[in-house]
Amino acid sequence: PGTPFSSITSLGYSTYRSTGTPALAASIQLNIDADATDLITVWQGRLVYEPYYTQTVTTGVWQTWNALNNTAGTGTGNWWFSNAGIAASTGCTQANPCTWAEVKTALPNGRIHPTLGGIGVKAGSNWTGGFSGTVDKFVVGVQTGLNTHTKTYDFEPEFFTLTVQTSGEGHGKVVGSLEDINCSSDVADVNESCVRTYASGTVVTLTATPNEGSNFDSTWAVGAGTCTGNTTPCTVTMTSDKTVNAHFALTTIPNTNSNGGGGGGGGGRSGQTHSLGTSGGRSGGQPTGEVLGARDSKGPNGEVLGAVAPVGAPNAGEGGADNNNNGLVTVMLLGLLALATTLARKQTA
Repeated sequence: PGTPFSSITSLGYSTYRSTGTPALAASIQLNIDADATDLITVWQGRLVYEPYYTQTVTTGVWQTWNALNNTAGTGTGNWWFSNAGIAASTGCTQANPCTWAEVKTALPNGRIHPTLGGIGVKAGSNWTGGFSGTVDKFVVGVQTGLNTHTKTYDFEPEFFTLTVQTSGEGHGKVVGSLEDINCSSDVADVNESCVRTYASGTVVTLTATPNEGSNFDSTWAVGAGTCTGNTTPCTVTMTSDKTVNAHFALTTIPNTNSNGGGGGGGGGRSGQTHSLGTSGGRSGGQPTGEVLGARDSKGPNGEVLGAVAPVGAPNAGEGGADNNNNGLVTVMLLGLLALATTLARKQTA
């Protein structure tokens, strides 16, 4: 037990400092056993890495440090021993830190402590002005025999983007289970999209609901194929950026034919105007809905002969496009009927 210093092949981490002394950032601290061969396993202090010795620490940004590489900056080291005796014997003091190579040379049998061991990250004690920050992506690699094992520890979660869209001639909306997605389609924008960001591993349930006259008819489109077919709700697990599209179709086709047939007019009292073509049809080639009047015609003895079309109105009395001049036929029949009645009366007399 206890990993030898010579077996450590990689060691690094990222830090973010919100507030604190400008020169300082969170440090790596190894609980150590200075000599694995002497069988002494009491507490022997720590080996400390601080990045500010060779690199500039900046507030408000993420920075990544390679604890085994001292080539940046002034070329001095970053490692020092908290145990005064070990620091003095190795020359790796806080005032004069060593490189990783120098640490291994000074303690050839050094290792992480077998019983009190561990690797930690610490913001230094008694830092003037305090400190606020965080650490992420801690990387450690160890060689065992011919194999090298590297492990990255993510303390801060990754975040991924979920894009929800609607499409199709129909209308509806998609609502998320976390109450932050409510994407609806409308006439102005049938491809409205909603975008939300979630931590890695977050499970989001999406429900597609069609409006009246529409249905949810098509397959979901999602990056990893989580949502398939027209099953709703569907579940999306955020392990990467994903786009989901809900397609809505019309269940009924709207009637766009506005041409309706109008009825023909008939005869009436003398001087009365009648509608021979009604709205929704065409009347004598005039605009839809125009009323063309008719007047009654009298015979030589004052008898009513029937309604005739006014002068200057061709085909007056014609009904809508679907009536095939039924209005005009009606007028002619009424006139003939009145004339036949008059002739019959004269013959009788």
